[in-house]
Amino acid sequence: MENSPNVYFGTKVRTNDLRIGRRICLLIEDYLGRDNVKATAEPIEGSSCVQVLAEVKDVQKVSLRQLRHLVIMGARQFGIEVENSFLRGPVPLSMLLRVVEECLSLEEQIVELANCSG
Repeated sequence: MENSPNVYFGTKVRTNDLRIGRRICLLIEDYLGRDNVKATAEPIEGSSCVQVLAEVKDVQKVSLRQLRHLVIMGARQFGIEVENSFLRGPVPLSMLLRVVEECLSLEEQIVELANCSG
């Protein structure tokens, strides 16, 4: 496990039922392992949504794409929709590159980065 600050992946789900948010959290932890991720659900003040927040403890074992997919799967079980997601914390470049590789189904596991510092 990397010895660095944890990454947080949050997603809003369209329900004000905190129990549903907690069930989605259990799905995430059961699938990815409690040693790798810790998920919590919180009501969003002034909204009819619940925030599902996953603390990624091991960025080598947890994929952001997997997290998003698990939230969507959990929400669908209850007939609710998923809104936007966000990242918080220092996200390692390797974790972001893995999202690109997974989402684009790249054959090569190498992604060149352009120097955009201008």
